[in-house]
Amino acid sequence: MDKTFIDEADKIIKFEDILNVNDESPDRDTVINSETLFPTVEEDEENNAVVKAEDEEEAASVGGETPVIVRLIGAVLCLVFCAVSVAFYADKAAKAADCFFSNGIEKLVNSEVFDGALTVEYKDVTTNENNSDEKAESQVIGNTENDSNEENTPPQAVDENTATYKITETDLSSSSPYLLSNETDYSPDVAALAADNGNITSVSEIYEKYGENEPCILIVHTHGTEAYSSGKDTYSTDEAFRTQDTSKNVVSVGDVMEATFRYAGVNVIHDRNMYDKESYRESYSRSFASVKATLEKNPSVAYVLDVHRDSIIDNDKTKYRPVFDYEGLKCAQMMIVVGTDEGGADHAEWDKNLSLALQIQKNCFSSFSESLARSINLRSAAFNQGLSSGSLLLEIGSCGNTLDEAKRCAVLTALSIAKAIGAPNEPDAKEVIDSIVSVGD
Repeated sequence: MDKTFIDEADKIIKFEDILNVNDESPDRDTVINSETLFPTVEEDEENNAVVKAEDEEEAASVGGETPVIVRLIGAVLCLVFCAVSVAFYADKAAKAADCFFSNGIEKLVNSEVFDGALTVEYKDVTTNENNSDEKAESQVIGNTENDSNEENTPPQAVDENTATYKITETDLSSSSPYLLSNETDYSPDVAALAADNGNITSVSEIYEKYGENEPCILIVHTHGTEAYSSGKDTYSTDEAFRTQDTSKNVVSVGDVMEATFRYAGVNVIHDRNMYDKESYRESYSRSFASVKATLEKNPSVAYVLDVHRDSIIDNDKTKYRPVFDYEGLKCAQMMIVVGTDEGGADHAEWDKNLSLALQIQKNCFSSFSESLARSINLRSAAFNQGLSSGSLLLEIGSCGNTLDEAKRCAVLTALSIAKAIGAPNEPDAKEVIDSIVSVGD
């Protein structure tokens, strides 16, 4: 399997995999502290003191100078104690490593060593990915720059001069709307959840209860600085894949989704803040607080969409561009990410979000193209989705896609969502694309 790296141009943590770590959130309990992985100096000293006290107590019970046999027994006990300790902490380290490899950065390592650490994704991009085994796995690999310098940093060529790398077109679409890229130990009844529409609150129900001018959907961008490629075949090391220019980053994709929802007759709140602007480490805690406040202020909001762009890069720095043709135009492919409570978050009703995701996925297949959507990605982290039973994370394209490709994908994705929640209008997708997205390829 080829190894695919998270965007080295970012030089930052790609926290699609991170849990929410707000102080008020139960997810704070799931944060790994480095002291839980390996014994600290204080713990070693405490363990040694316990062993010494036990030896002295044993010697005192025998009386006088400790016999050789007692010393031998003590030595054996010490060895056993050490072996058990090593096994205990090795098991913890193995579980932590497994967490990283199985769930991405499922839990943020609370250590200065990992401040601004880079993330690596592993994905087989050379074989057919139209299967349920599609997975992206991540591991912390080292320290990079501080949060203040973590945006707009291009990957460094070997000779430190500007270098050019390939962007390769690929198809990562799912072969069925019911396939999951399941990175948890859960085994949800996909067929039952796909058939259950009872978890969906229709737009008409929202308008009837709260009024026709009230919002139904909140669009947010936890990683708002994520941007796209300026070309389709190559990119250079001086090209930034993160920017605070909202006309070029994923916030503009949210603008397109907002406009599309309005065409469909769905009122939207679009939070255009970039919660990774100041710190990637705190991006999820910042968006958590904002989403929570917005939901409290706007009880009519039934759906929260955290819009991102993915990053798929090979170990030779080739960026992958997941696309398909729609009405003669190139469109990026999207992926729905559904969080769970497996990582420790207070998110017991995650299956309702999965049910919504399956309804959307079915609409992608039936209304537009079987190539629009990648397999739904089920994860252990919560991604703040415990705040709403209609909350999803959307990966609109990847860093190899162009902005226009992502915007076209955003139109089709928004219309698939609008249909799933019973929007009053069904506008023609091509007309919407032509009206709000540039048509040049």
